[in-house]
Amino acid sequence: MINVGIIEDDELAASRLAEMLKLYGQEKNASFSVSIFDSAEEALRQAAGKFDVLFIDIELGGLDGMSAAREIRKNDEKTVIVFVTNVARLAVEGYSVGALDYIVKPVGKARFFQTMNGVMKKLERLRSVKIAVSTTGGTALLDSAEITYVEVFGHCLVYHTGGESVSEWAPLSRAEKILSNYGFARCSKSCLVNLRYVTGIDGDEAVVAGKKIKIGRNKRKAFLAELNTYINK
Repeated sequence: MINVGIIEDDELAASRLAEMLKLYGQEKNASFSVSIFDSAEEALRQAAGKFDVLFIDIELGGLDGMSAAREIRKNDEKTVIVFVTNVARLAVEGYSVGALDYIVKPVGKARFFQTMNGVMKKLERLRSVKIAVSTTGGTALLDSAEITYVEVFGHCLVYHTGGESVSEWAPLSRAEKILSNYGFARCSKSCLVNLRYVTGIDGDEAVVAGKKIKIGRNKRKAFLAELNTYINK
């Protein structure tokens, strides 16, 4: 379930956004929980850490949408922000608060779906889980978003991140069970790859965070299919 907040003081415009979300969910098999606020002040009282996505009208009465976004960003870097406006030039400043995109009213289906495709990709990249790794020195907590790939040597499981490698005695199936829902896929019987770090395919190798990793013959078709699905979400 994806939690969406709509900050819009025009009732018809807010209803239109909610309807577009419903249509998108039906076509893309996605579930949304939608909350509508008619003022930025009310949204700020309730929005802290609650929403995955916020659609914010820039030209709100009272506290305007851009100021509201700045307030949100003081304590929240992850919520995906999309501005909604009558005048496109007003949205340019939105990139200074990390807005993903903007939509000009009246909101059309094609443009909305294009924006939502970007939103869904962004949310996929932001999704992560903490995984507890039992090492010889104790338990290390790793963020799945920082793990580039996991490989197994005998009974030793090695988690690779951008800056270190952490090992534990466990089968690869343990990591796969936890990480398969967070954008990881097997490229061979001994390696699990974080698809967000795949930058290319070079023959029978995947380029993962600058490192070339062998794609197993028996895993190639399934791996490439999962990579394609991930890219086109």
